[in-house]
This record gives sequence, structure tokens and C-alpha cells, in this order.
Amino acid sequence: MVVFNDLDPIEKIKVYDRGVSTREDLVGTDLVPLAYRRTGDVWLPQFDLTEALRVEAQHFLRCIVEGERAETGGEEALKVIQILEAAEVSLKKAGAAVSIDEGVVVL
Repeated sequence: MVVFNDLDPIEKIKVYDRGVSTREDLVGTDLVPLAYRRTGDVWLPQFDLTEALRVEAQHFLRCIVEGERAETGGEEALKVIQILEAAEVSLKKAGAAVSIDEGVVVL
């Protein structure tokens, strides 16, 4: 189980080793083949705690001031818009599959 808590300043991500073991003699019967619930270790992975929006804003400023090439540009933005439009069409069609073809949502 993974828990993400963005409000925790130090332990934002916690990974718990939890699970359920099965009883082999009950597999295939009408009875629930659960033997016991297992609770194990907790892992707190280390990662950069720098706020993502700050990193993005600093990169944007470097692009403007220093002429650094943007990591994502107009082409990536267009793809995101196409995906969002396709998702909206799919929702209006009760979850029907839609495809994206050269910037146009095709039903």
C-alpha cells in the first residue's frame, strides 16, 4: 500500500508492506481462502522535496532570460489538449472509445 500526503513536510510518501495470505486447502471452495492479514515494514523513500511548481517557474524564467530551450513546448501542449478533448467526447458518449487523428478528435 502506498500513501501520499503532500501536507507532510518530510514523509510525503510511505510504502507499507501489507497483504493477505491464502489457505491453499480452501482455494476452489465456496469458503473465503484467507488465512491471515500480513503487516510488514514501512518504507519511506527519499526524494527531492523541492516544490514542483518552483522548479517549473525557475525553468520558465531560464527560458526567457537565458534562452534555454523549453523541456515541453507547443507540440506537447497540443497533445495534452487533444487528449483532454478526446476524454471530454468520451464522457459525453458514455465512455465510448475515441481516437485522436492529426489534431482532430475522430468518433
